Amino acid sequence: MVNVSVSPEEVWGFFKDNPDSFALPNSSVPIANNYDYGIEICISKEQSSGMPRVCVSEDNEIVFEETLYDEEYCAKEMVDIYNEYLSDEHLVQTRIGLSSDIDDEDGFDMDENTQQAAIDEREAELGIAFEELLDLLTWGSDGFFEAQYEGVDDITKSCLDLVCKHLKKEFGISVYRPMILKDYETKEDFYEEYPYDCMDL
Repeated sequence: MVNVSVSPEEVWGFFKDNPDSFALPNSSVPIANNYDYGIEICISKEQSSGMPRVCVSEDNEIVFEETLYDEEYCAKEMVDIYNEYLSDEHLVQTRIGLSSDIDDEDGFDMDENTQQAAIDEREAELGIAFEELLDLLTWGSDGFFEAQYEGVDDITKSCLDLVCKHLKKEFGISVYRPMILKDYETKEDFYEEYPYDCMDL
C-alpha cells in the first residue's frame, strides 16, 4: 500500500516550513513509502548548500539521491520520482527482478515443464473466473452461458485477452498471466509472468 504524507508539489514548502525537522546533521524525514515493497522516499538537508535533498531507498538500500535547488524544479522532479518509484509498474518490475535474482542465485530456474504447468494452471483459473463472469453478465446461473452459446472457450479467451490488454494499456495494471513470449531481436522464446508489461499495446 502506498502512503504519501507530503505530496510532490508540497515538498519544497514542507522543507521550508519545518526547519527544526532538518536542524540536526543527517536528519531525514520520510514523506512517502510503500513498505510492502520496501520503498521509502525521504527528504533531508544538504549541509553544504542548505537545500532539500531527496533520497529513495529500496529495502534500506539507496537507489536514488538528488539535491533540489529551486521550488519549480523541486515540484516537477518530485512528481517524476513519485511516478517512477511508487507506481504499480515499478513495483511489479521490482518484484519480477527480485524473483529472477533468486532464481539465478539459488538455482531455482523453472524448467520448461514447470513453466508450462504454471501457464496451464493460471489459464484454467482465469478461464473459470471469466466463465463465471459471463454467467453473471448474462443473468444466468452457473453454466448458463455455456449452455446457451456455442464456442464458449473461444469467447472466454477473447474476452480474457481484451480485458488483460485493456487493464495494462488504459490503467497501467499488470496482470499475472504466465506466457511464453518471443524476443523479436534474438528470436528466442522466454517465459514471462507479467506478459503485458512487455507488449507494445
